[in-house]
Amino acid sequence: MPAARLIAALALAALAAGCARPVAPPAATAEREPAPPAASGPAIFEPESSPPAPPPGTLVQGVPFVPWREAARLWFRERDRANPSSHAAFLMVLGYWGQHWTLNENPQAMREWGVSEALQPEGLDALKPLLASGIPVIVATALTPVAHPASREAVVSAGAGAPAVGVLGALAPLERLRARGADRWEPIFAAFRVLIGYDDARREVIVHDPSFGPARPVGYGDFDRMWAVTGRAAIVMHPHDPEPAVAARVGSPPYRARTADEEAAEAIVEAHVLAAAGALDEAQRRVQAVLRADGLERGHEHLLRLELATHLARRGDLHASLREAERAAWLAPEHDRAWTLLAEAYRRLGRVEEAEAAGRRAERLGECAETMAAAGDGARPLPAAAYLPSQRSLAERIALSFFVAQACPGSSVTWLLRPLP
Repeated sequence: MPAARLIAALALAALAAGCARPVAPPAATAEREPAPPAASGPAIFEPESSPPAPPPGTLVQGVPFVPWREAARLWFRERDRANPSSHAAFLMVLGYWGQHWTLNENPQAMREWGVSEALQPEGLDALKPLLASGIPVIVATALTPVAHPASREAVVSAGAGAPAVGVLGALAPLERLRARGADRWEPIFAAFRVLIGYDDARREVIVHDPSFGPARPVGYGDFDRMWAVTGRAAIVMHPHDPEPAVAARVGSPPYRARTADEEAAEAIVEAHVLAAAGALDEAQRRVQAVLRADGLERGHEHLLRLELATHLARRGDLHASLREAERAAWLAPEHDRAWTLLAEAYRRLGRVEEAEAAGRRAERLGECAETMAAAGDGARPLPAAAYLPSQRSLAERIALSFFVAQACPGSSVTWLLRPLP
C-alpha cells in the first residue's frame, strides 16, 4: 500500500476511534528574503548534534486511569465505529492534561489548545522520546498477542476457520489479520491503550489498559505483535507547551495495583484464546486459579464460570459443565448465554424436559435483547418526570452523558437506550 494512502488510512482510523484531529496546519508566515549565498572557507558554526538518546526506562506520572466500564456509560460520537476503550483512552490522556473530553468535539478549540496527531511510527523506539518527555501516547492494538476478536466476515476472509466458542465470540489469529493488511483493521474491535512507560532492562512497556487495569506491564514482543495488526497506529495529544503540565504531575501518587476483577477480565480473555488454540487444559487451569481469588464481582464470576462450562463441554465432561453453567445462571439469570449452555448440557445428558425449559428461557431472553436493542416499540425512553431532580442536574453537568435505562419486560435485564434529552 503506498505510504500516502497508509498515513491517510491511519488518520481516518484515529478519527473514527475517538474523534482525534490531525495536527493543525501551520499558520501563514511573512515572505522571507532570499538567503545569502554560502560563504567559502571553514564553517563558522558547528554542525547540529543528534538528539540525545532516550533513557533506558521511564514512567509518565499522574495519568488518570479510566476503565472500559466507566467509558461505556458515557455518550460519545462514533459509538457505532469504535468501542469504549477508545473513549477511555482519550479520557485518560485529556484528563492528564487537565482537559474535559468534550474538547474532542470542537476542532477549533483543539487546534487552539494544542496538538492531536495520528502517527504511524516504525516501532516503540520512535515513541520513547515522547514518553521520556512526559507525554503519554494512545495506541490501537489487538486484544491479545495470539488472537483478536473480529467480525465474522473478517474471520472468514482471514482464513481463520471456525469462530471460537465462548464469551468473546469469533477470534482470528493475529498472523492472519496482519496478512490482510493494516488498512483493513476494524476500529470497532480494536483495543485502545495508553502507553505510559517502558523499561529496557525488563523489556516491558507499561500501559493503562481499559479492559485489564492500570499500569499493566506487557513484554516488548507481545506488545509489538498486538500493535502491528493496526499498522502501529498511535495518537499523540498534548498542549502546545506541555512542560508546565508535565512538571505539575511530578510527585503524583504511584499507580494502584490491579483489582481482582481486572485480573479476572484478563483471565477470561486468556482462557478464551487458549481454548481457541486447543490448549483446553491450560485454559481450564487459568480460569480455576482466578475463581479461587477473593473479591470477585458477580458479573466476572458469571463470565468465568460460563467460560469454564464451555471448556468442560468441549472436553466432554458434561456433568462438570452442567454444574458450572447452573452456577453461572444463578449468578446472572437475566442473560441467555448460561441458559443456552444449560439446555445443551441437559439435552446431551438425556434430561429432555429440563433441556426444553432452559431452551425456552434462553430464547425468550434472546428475543427480549433483540427487541430492546432495536429502535422499535420495545425501546421507549422513560418520560422526563421519571427522573429525580438530582439525576437531571447531574446529566446536565456531565454534558448529556446520562443514559436512559429500561427493564426488559418479563425479566430483570436493563438496557441503556440513549442520552437524556
